[in-house]
Amino acid sequence: MESTTKTQIDPNAVKKICDRIYGKNCAISEIKELADGCYNASYMVHVESENCDIIIKAAPSDDIPILSYEKDIMKTEVHLYKKVKEATKIPIPALIDVNFERDLTGVPYFVSERLYGQPLNKVEALSYETRKILYTQLAKYLALLHKIEGDHYGYPALKKEFGTYRETFLDMVGILVKDGQKVGAGFPIDYEDFFKLIENHSDVLEDVKRPILVHFDLWDGNVFVKDMESNPTIEGLIDFERSFYGDRLGDLMQASFNIDLEKDTYFLDTYNAHTDEKIIYGSREKKRVLLHKIYLFAIMIIESKFRDVNGSYDGQLGWASEEFTKLIQQLKDFGGQYE
Repeated sequence: MESTTKTQIDPNAVKKICDRIYGKNCAISEIKELADGCYNASYMVHVESENCDIIIKAAPSDDIPILSYEKDIMKTEVHLYKKVKEATKIPIPALIDVNFERDLTGVPYFVSERLYGQPLNKVEALSYETRKILYTQLAKYLALLHKIEGDHYGYPALKKEFGTYRETFLDMVGILVKDGQKVGAGFPIDYEDFFKLIENHSDVLEDVKRPILVHFDLWDGNVFVKDMESNPTIEGLIDFERSFYGDRLGDLMQASFNIDLEKDTYFLDTYNAHTDEKIIYGSREKKRVLLHKIYLFAIMIIESKFRDVNGSYDGQLGWASEEFTKLIQQLKDFGGQYE
């Protein structure tokens, strides 16, 4: 998707990136920009002299307006790739090189190995049984991910510390609201009313007692799969840049878009088999998932104002606004609503 945040890297800069890794005699035979991402620019590069493919991911330029929570999120992603690799057996791409000096491209970037499968959202005619096989694996990986604990709640790069996740989440929502107001982003409801509604329903977040690592962006596009005909397998999970420490139910949110967490019991059964802190999916848990859904769609609405290039985000904005409105009504239907 075309976005103001994507930094174009010319072939000369790509060659310098590869020279830094493989030496100046390395030869490149292909450079392909990957169009699917919405924030960073990514390139697949075939290094002929090494007979390997690599992925270069470049952050936005420093002068490009971004959401407040997006500050230094590439540093977050690199840090968490390393942490997850060290602490778990979750399949993720290996990092090859990291450079935040801006000396070769003008922006921070990192290089990782290529995954050769495909994103789950690109799989055509995905059957229920195949999704069940893959989501059983995903549930296990989430349980493993959630064994990682931080030393404070919230986004790592923001370095804001609160005593509870409830306070942290309300601060996250408040920062987002200020971003939207600052740029005049259209919003389905009044911003102040939105914040008060979330605040009024945030008591359930007091149930969160520890700052658990939450990926928060594990939609099907960030789940790479392989061997779909013979042995459907998750090849790797990607894009940890939007992760934070908080409520692990934030990671059930994306799964709940594709399965019914109550009826498709295999997902939580698998998750609970790999954790000492089992999830009982009751009404308070459902509300916690709903709050994170609303936060996600609020982000999608407001980021559209920041990133749009000649209508490139019109589709996302329209869809996200419709879904957001439905979710707000669901929250009000829980009772105790803000009038």
